[in-house]
Amino acid sequence: MADVRFEELVLLKCDFEMWPSREEAATDAGGSEAEAEAVRREDTDGVSQYPTDHLLRWKSTVTREGDELFLYMSAKLDTPQLPFRLLFDVGVRYMTSLEEQTTTEALKPTLVWIAYPFLRELVYNLTARTPVPPYALPPLTRLPDPSLAGDASDDAEQ
Repeated sequence: MADVRFEELVLLKCDFEMWPSREEAATDAGGSEAEAEAVRREDTDGVSQYPTDHLLRWKSTVTREGDELFLYMSAKLDTPQLPFRLLFDVGVRYMTSLEEQTTTEALKPTLVWIAYPFLRELVYNLTARTPVPPYALPPLTRLPDPSLAGDASDDAEQ
């Protein structure tokens, strides 16, 4: 059975920037304290009102050296829907027993799928250390390539 195993994820670069809160922006724009208070009342007592859309955008490349695969990913959360901007680069290493004929381009979606829970944890942990509520990336529902997942009967024979 073909096998791809996650080995490690390394944060290579991270850039985080927060925007002013809505009430600060209302006051800074020349608004009165009453306008800032109205904005404060619109907010829902600190409950996160983040969108549930997939806002993470990334570019990635995969290289292979023998039985190791390397995923390099440059990702960003940069949208007015969030009170911050987060840019980061990660490197992910996998071990594999795949045959050389499998192209790295064909492997890329599966490698991203395997790394995604770790990216979710990274984003949540980074944003949890800020004054804004932590942001959790929505779950990724794309399954890995069936040719890499194997067959349950393969496991039973071993």
